[in-house]
Amino acid sequence: EPVELILNGSYEGLYFMVESMKIDSKRLDIFEQEDLCEDPELITGGWLVEIDNYDDPAQISIPETGNIKLRVTYKTPEELSEKQENYLIEQFTAMNTAIYSGDLTGKAWAEYIDPNSVARYFIIREIMHDTDGYNGSFYLHKDLGDNEKWHFGPLWDVCYGGSKNDWIMNDHPSYSQVHWIGALFETEAFRTALIEE
Repeated sequence: EPVELILNGSYEGLYFMVESMKIDSKRLDIFEQEDLCEDPELITGGWLVEIDNYDDPAQISIPETGNIKLRVTYKTPEELSEKQENYLIEQFTAMNTAIYSGDLTGKAWAEYIDPNSVARYFIIREIMHDTDGYNGSFYLHKDLGDNEKWHFGPLWDVCYGGSKNDWIMNDHPSYSQVHWIGALFETEAFRTALIEE
């Protein structure tokens, strides 16, 4: 809901009031994985994670590219068994490797990530000119099922980032291209999905 904030008689701007993000039939309607799960079939789905720009105890971390670290904060489940942690590390390592593989078709990363969700996420971030969109507050989720992939979203913490002259990542490259989007943008899978959306 849009909300105009007036604090002590001073107009502070227009904000969006949103519900907190969680797996629920009326919010993110996917399978909810249990904490400390050991079942190899059940640990493949029911994930809600955030690509973060700061360290958190509820987090896995892998090298992304160069000296950039990919921090993945897990929201659901909240406590991981060793099997859950290994699965999450394996998934994000594989996705990261595929994204930076140099495969300009994008088939490698599209094995793990739904291209249309990437395109929808990109379009909304561009319309809102949200420079934070690929740096932090960047959520992904994965449902349970043999053919399920990771999906970008739900959207969170969308904020305006200043004047728009070009794509966000070109207007603010040192901040907005921190995680994945620059490499995804170059692939045929992304561009095809963008046209479809």
